[in-house]
Amino acid sequence: AVLTRASSEGWIERKPGYGWRLLPVAKTPAAQSALYRMRMLIEPAAFLEPTFTIDRANLERLRSSILRTLDGARREWPTDWLHATGVRFHEDLMRMSGNMFLYQTIVRLNRMRRLLEYRSMVDRARIEVEANEHLQILEPLFAGDLIETSFRMRAHVGRALDRKRPTQFDIGFEKI
Repeated sequence: AVLTRASSEGWIERKPGYGWRLLPVAKTPAAQSALYRMRMLIEPAAFLEPTFTIDRANLERLRSSILRTLDGARREWPTDWLHATGVRFHEDLMRMSGNMFLYQTIVRLNRMRRLLEYRSMVDRARIEVEANEHLQILEPLFAGDLIETSFRMRAHVGRALDRKRPTQFDIGFEKI
C-alpha cells in the first residue's frame, strides 16, 4: 500500500521487471526553490497559449472554493484539504491552457513538492494571503485579460518562492 501511494504521488516508479526506482522530489529547500522557479516559468505562460480557453463554470467553482476558505474553512479544514484547494486552483488554470504538456508538468511539480508540504505544518495565515492572491488572479481572467492574469500569476508564484526561498546557509549545504 505504501509503495502504491508513493507511486501515485510520483515519488517512485516500478522498474521494468522487478523493483522500484526513486524519482527526484523536492526534498530539500534548494530543490523546492528550483521547483518554484520552474513554476514561475510555466504558469504565467499558460495564459498566453493560443489554445487558452476561459472555462467560466470552472472559474466560478474555483472562486466559490476560495471564498469558503476565506470564510473560515482555513481554520477548520484539515491541512491536506487546504493544500488540495490551492493545488486544484493552479492545475485547473493550467488545464485551461489547452496545452497538455503544461498541465502534465504542473501536476508533476505539485506531486514533487508535496513531500516537503507533508513534513511541514500549514501556516493558516499564509493560506489567507494566498487565497486573496488567487482571487486577484481570477479578477482579470473573468474579464478576459490574459496578459494581466499572466502578470498576476507570475507575481503570485514569485511571492510564494520568496516565502520558501532557502537561506544562503541552506544553499551552501543542500544539493538539488
